[in-house]
Amino acid sequence: MNKRVDSGPKSSEEISTERSVVDLADARVRLKSRARGGVSDESLARELEDVRSLLDQGLTIEARARLTSLIAASRHNPSILALSRCALSISLEMQNNHRESLTAIAMYETSESRAKLSEDANNSLRVQLSIAYNYNGDHPRAISLLKSALRELTESGEESRLGPVYSALARVYRSINEYPISRDYSQRALDHFRGSGDWRGLVEAYFGIAAADSFEGAYETSLENYELALKLIGERPASFMLGRIYANMAGACWFLKRPQEGIRYLEKAISYYERTDQKGNAANGYNNLGINLILIGQWDRAHEALDRALTLGSEVDERGPQVPMILDSLGDLQMLRGNLEESRSYLERSVILAKENGNKWYACQALRTLGRCMLAMGDEVAALTNGR
Repeated sequence: MNKRVDSGPKSSEEISTERSVVDLADARVRLKSRARGGVSDESLARELEDVRSLLDQGLTIEARARLTSLIAASRHNPSILALSRCALSISLEMQNNHRESLTAIAMYETSESRAKLSEDANNSLRVQLSIAYNYNGDHPRAISLLKSALRELTESGEESRLGPVYSALARVYRSINEYPISRDYSQRALDHFRGSGDWRGLVEAYFGIAAADSFEGAYETSLENYELALKLIGERPASFMLGRIYANMAGACWFLKRPQEGIRYLEKAISYYERTDQKGNAANGYNNLGINLILIGQWDRAHEALDRALTLGSEVDERGPQVPMILDSLGDLQMLRGNLEESRSYLERSVILAKENGNKWYACQALRTLGRCMLAMGDEVAALTNGR
């Protein structure tokens, strides 16, 4: 599971990814030299679009390095500077650094701070500020900002800019489990982006509709909408979104009790996540792959997948919130194999870490598995204690 096997000729996405990384050093040199001698707005805009391509590929480390130079080079252009900071916020969000994501653009919260910016920069900032507040737990503020933007754009006759606002509202309402409202905004975003032809917007809209379907139990319909999102991406280098889509398709298959199909989707998700800088997403993929492999009795493969998950999760943060979940899966597998002492060791570590992180849900899951382990070991008193 740890090895990558050469599968033959490289895909267009792999070639594109390599080119992006290879070109990065040259791009930084160009930007530094331009920062000293001046640079055209058109050139800065091209650099910004290159950064967006890197974010599509999940190459957040490279994107942030490039943005450092871009921000320095665009001091004379407030709008491109603002859009660059917006891209920085997105890259931090993708790495789950939500406080830093908000900090990167917090200076643009007031309308006065955005007064001299282009409409594109103004709208992009309001959308990203709302998303950042959402992921920092301030959902009312996120909704208020977005609805204010919606009202102002409608009143000023700028309906052509409504799509990203609709998509952001869908994300926020999905975060607070308001799935019918979320689906409605995703549908509005889809209708908008069909007119503009923005492929990123169309993919996000179908993703939002599919996610709402899945959360409401319409798993077959969810898979159909995810397939539409995949078709829109086509051969574009978009590893990050492709990984998310395939991982969610595997989740739908879990509820449909189709583990073999789910395994195929997870293997695809992992293949894309491994090309990105998002080790945490890859760790989740391997953990879910291990769980599905346990279901079909392929315990050796499951152990390999879960070991890989633990390695990746520990590299992100050895005491982070992902690790207890993976330890619980390993404990469950060892219990099934009759290795009860090893199972108990994994599960006790899982409980301790989950409690340290304040994650009651993971702690509950691990305590439940630990109770089953104690029953298998004949310790009914400990099993009852863990159950309570």
